[in-house]
Amino acid sequence: MNIVFITKDYLPKIGGVEIHVSMLAAELVKDKHNINIITLANPGERELSGAEDISSSVPCHPELVSGSASIKVLQLSSNFFSDCNAVKPGPVDLSRTHSCHPELVSESASKLVNVVRRMSHYTGLLTKMTLFSKADVIHFHDFNIMYYFLPFVYIFKTMLKKRIYITFHGWEGIFPPQPDIIKKRALCESLADGNICIGDFIPKWYGTRADIISYGGVEKKDVSDVSNNSSNKNIVFVGRLSADTGIVQYLEAWKKIQKKYPDLNLIICGDGPLMGNISNEINDGKLFNVTLAGMVRNIDDYLRTAEVVFTSGYLSMLTAFAYGKKVISVYDNDLKKDYLEMMPDSIDIKPRRGDISKYQIPNTKYQRDMFWIAGSAEEILYAYDAAVNDKDKAAKAYKFALDNDWAKVKEEYYKLWKI
Repeated sequence: MNIVFITKDYLPKIGGVEIHVSMLAAELVKDKHNINIITLANPGERELSGAEDISSSVPCHPELVSGSASIKVLQLSSNFFSDCNAVKPGPVDLSRTHSCHPELVSESASKLVNVVRRMSHYTGLLTKMTLFSKADVIHFHDFNIMYYFLPFVYIFKTMLKKRIYITFHGWEGIFPPQPDIIKKRALCESLADGNICIGDFIPKWYGTRADIISYGGVEKKDVSDVSNNSSNKNIVFVGRLSADTGIVQYLEAWKKIQKKYPDLNLIICGDGPLMGNISNEINDGKLFNVTLAGMVRNIDDYLRTAEVVFTSGYLSMLTAFAYGKKVISVYDNDLKKDYLEMMPDSIDIKPRRGDISKYQIPNTKYQRDMFWIAGSAEEILYAYDAAVNDKDKAAKAYKFALDNDWAKVKEEYYKLWKI
């Protein structure tokens, strides 16, 4: 089959959607399908050329051939204002447009840049119409890119008579969900011939009628040399350094944890807008035993030696599960709480009276069958104390990871496409 994926971003940028598409493509090519991944090139990033190992668990394949099948990455680029940004020809990132003279950017100029950039992408997509005409499957990865190319959706459906599919990945990080976002999602759902929702929370919060609910996949890990005993003194945070990933709550909890367990170390793996603030707190002596690792290329090396993992996204949670690690996830609003609590194979357990009474929050439910869920720094501390002595949750989480590999995800897509 000829399969076309359309996604806003792709490797070498690393994120949940990018890895999902990459790993899915790698599975599909094993069955001799031809995969074309159409993406918007990222400014400031070098062009993809040749197979490159971004991390041990993420295949990067601008062109990968397996027998008669192949994976090809086709970037739609825009050269507008690229000289000003001092990068190779690529699209314009509006957050960086005229970065050399930001004071010169007016609202009208930004709108003009937006229009020119979109027209450039539309022109690029028009050059791929032969590719679309031969496609057996056209699948958009998230509503934002489908909405961006909305005129082409109508062309694919009416002129080319193609079936269109979409995967709804995650949420926007803004609570409560904005009405215009809900409307855009609903329009994309109505135009698609089928959809996959990554998480049960999406139907609840956006009203999406999901054809398939998935939680993504994970590679099976070699855990023969992985230690999970309490002698490991590292807690590892994995995620973007922004408010919606829980890093603020984790750091508040760390101040309490570090006082109680002074030998512990916190390693922060990730980058984002709060990187500077966190670095300043470390330099000012407000955070002790904290290492900022930044955006790491191989998270596996850090997870192998972690005692507990702080993370709240499905992909990183599954990866930690695959190493048999104890995971503590956090929420700061009702949507994120459902994001975590609506995962399958879960049993809510109230903390027992008398357990670390100083930090016990009565009448709350934040423990799960596979991991711990916390809504405050105090709950994170309680969860850490429970995780240190736990022998059951990590084993159940490991089994869950084994049952949710990328081969299973591939079968979910086959089911959606009726293959």
